Amino acid sequence: MKHPHNRARRAFVKFAGLSASAPLLGAMGTFGTLAACGGHDDSDSGATTPPAAQDPIWGPSGSATQIVNALQSVSTAMFPGRQFLVTDYGAKPCAVVAAANPYTDPAKSPLSTGADQTNAPGSFDSRPAFLAAIAACNAAGGGHVVVPAGTWYCAGPIVLLSNVDFHLSANCTIYFSPNPADYAKDGPVDCGANGKLYYSRWQANDCLNYGPPVYARNQNNIAVTGEGDTSVLNGQAMTLSPAAATPQRAGGHGKEIPACTAA
Repeated sequence: MKHPHNRARRAFVKFAGLSASAPLLGAMGTFGTLAACGGHDDSDSGATTPPAAQDPIWGPSGSATQIVNALQSVSTAMFPGRQFLVTDYGAKPCAVVAAANPYTDPAKSPLSTGADQTNAPGSFDSRPAFLAAIAACNAAGGGHVVVPAGTWYCAGPIVLLSNVDFHLSANCTIYFSPNPADYAKDGPVDCGANGKLYYSRWQANDCLNYGPPVYARNQNNIAVTGEGDTSVLNGQAMTLSPAAATPQRAGGHGKEIPACTAA
């Protein structure tokens, strides 16, 4: 199975370099302004210039740089070669229809790429098949859960388990439900009227919240991979929820853990 180089990673590294250079450019601009205004520029006076402080995020030992360095060793070869096709577990592709821009002035709120289409009404929900394939892959010791080319509808979080690579083939798009209720229907913690929620974090606080489109907790050696720009997870954040008249997205403010008791 083909696994090309990760373009997103290269873009991430490139962005890191650009961001790290910003403080240097700003400092150069300051010196030029000082001299032009008649101030004293002692850059050639022999005075010792203190070392510049390192950027704690993008600097040589910054947290973002550490993440970039750690990703260099990531490879799909870390997973066993066995494959689990989601169609073997009941997944069925869905039809796609045009999606209108929900905003009153499309010129001021242009659609992002792919937002002009959505899954057709009544689409088959392949989420149970995705979860079944993930469970089988995990039970077998790991491998690749493969979603073939095509368009697929998923009404809720894809919950990953250890040693599973969830792989989108080329020309594969998964449309996630835009209905928030689908992300609070079968989480691990029953909060009654608030739904069955997921352990999460909101602004650095532990909380119970809607599940994200892709979720994992206390799992190891997991991945979501694809084959370039045609492997797409479409969260449909601009798609109207069937239960609302305004654009909705699966998310919202977290609910504090003390407010709920595990069933």
